[in-house]
Amino acid sequence: MRAVRADAAHQRNTRCARVVPGRVLERSGAGQVAEITLAAGHGVKIVSPTLWGIPWWQDGVQPNFNDNDIDYWMDAVLAANPNALVIPRFPVDQPAPWWVTAHPDDMTLFNDGTRGLASVHSANWRRDAATQIGNVIRLLEARYGDHIIGYHVCGQSTAEWFYDGFWDGKYAGYEAPALDAFKAFLRAKYVTDAALRTAWNNSSITFDTVQVPTVAERTAVNYGAFRDPATQMKAIDFDEFANVGMADAVSLSCKA
Repeated sequence: MRAVRADAAHQRNTRCARVVPGRVLERSGAGQVAEITLAAGHGVKIVSPTLWGIPWWQDGVQPNFNDNDIDYWMDAVLAANPNALVIPRFPVDQPAPWWVTAHPDDMTLFNDGTRGLASVHSANWRRDAATQIGNVIRLLEARYGDHIIGYHVCGQSTAEWFYDGFWDGKYAGYEAPALDAFKAFLRAKYVTDAALRTAWNNSSITFDTVQVPTVAERTAVNYGAFRDPATQMKAIDFDEFANVGMADAVSLSCKA
């Protein structure tokens, strides 16, 4: 095992700022290290710490594995329990500023016009996230492979693959990649405009004119907690699309 650094910079283990465009979310590292220490005292070796601050290396640039916070987190874990068997948990939906600048429309757009994390429907994000996951795993395997027993790729609200903004009462899915993906979902499901019109009970709708349902459409119910397929298939279809899209993002991350 590598020697654990004890310099001043290593104190970043106790506090990490998770930066999202327009927001800064504080995350404490001290709590999970204390839990790992407590678990070690009771003979528990298997731990799954969250590694915040995962780097996104520039396109076409050889990753610099010495310029990141991963070592700080992992060294803290192994200082707490040198025999730990680790399942690192790391988010992949917080790309670096260079990526956000290059792909501003690929960030989640909420109903209130604000932006959030990378959209799970973005083809650019899915491609580049897979690359970054591979980079992170190569780093962890090279430096901590004897302690690694698996990986937990996470993202979105609470890093548990709930749509971003969920806990803030916001509705995601108004970014261009989500609309494009929703249209593709509908084309695959209904094939023809005529079938879409019949399902949605809308004589003028076409695949090209489809829009993401409004918040009012997404929250309206007619029978307790249930929607009426005769009049609310637009919202029903969007919910199905959103669930499939999130599941696809998780699966693609795991395959990376």
